[in-house]
Amino acid sequence: MASVQMSQTLREQILNNYEKQLRNAMAKEYKMDKAILEVQQKSAQDLDFVKIVQMDSEYRKLAEKLNNRYGDPKRYAYSYVVRDSMLELTTTLGLVCNPNRPKEENLTFISGYEAPYTHTDYSGKESTEKGSDSYVEGDIAVSLKNLEPFYAIKNTEMNYTNWRGNCYGPNSHSCLVVTDPELCKVFSPIGEFESSVKVTLETFKNWLETVTTLKKFLDEISGGIDLVPQEYKDRLNKRPVKRTASTPLPTNAMPDSLKKQLNEVILENKLLGD
Repeated sequence: MASVQMSQTLREQILNNYEKQLRNAMAKEYKMDKAILEVQQKSAQDLDFVKIVQMDSEYRKLAEKLNNRYGDPKRYAYSYVVRDSMLELTTTLGLVCNPNRPKEENLTFISGYEAPYTHTDYSGKESTEKGSDSYVEGDIAVSLKNLEPFYAIKNTEMNYTNWRGNCYGPNSHSCLVVTDPELCKVFSPIGEFESSVKVTLETFKNWLETVTTLKKFLDEISGGIDLVPQEYKDRLNKRPVKRTASTPLPTNAMPDSLKKQLNEVILENKLLGD
């Protein structure tokens, strides 16, 4: 086995791959299909909007006929006569879950939402920003992406990182409030997970900084090879070149809790087919 140095690029790629593994495990653990459908349907129960959706369904059929009849797909791949839809479908949901908010707020829209966050100025001084007036103590922010396209009165989204603090700080231009206890029970774990991701990744990142070779990383993490890009796996399998022996720098011991979590996430993704 050839010696492969743990470069900063490799550290970053391993960290990114672990974050993907974490999120994959989360997505499979929480079954949200029914809850997502309920939110999509109930938040769009406006009679005028329902009529527009019905009209759009008919429009789509007519547009498809016209585009097939008069379009020029041989010359231009996207040479359409008319738009294929009057309404744009969306694939994201931004939620703020809090069963302690007033019941009448359930599935209502709020704009300009911002949770408290820590801001570091140019001098390195930290300050805590209180967030927007629409923030309520106990709010849990949830971002759902890459959903099956659906009709929505308003597009909603949620960002977990505040642009000023470059840290965990949920914010949204437009999102939905969820106060229903059962729906909150389904969605809240995702938001709670996100708030802990930063801490987990930071711990892992700090430990990685002390690892000097890929072999040392793999010695610590039994399934760690799944986090390593193919390019580095290939380097690892090359015949080693003899070099003058040198005394390696000590590697910090990985916290037991982090090692346990890493191995569990990697194993769970393997068992579930990733």
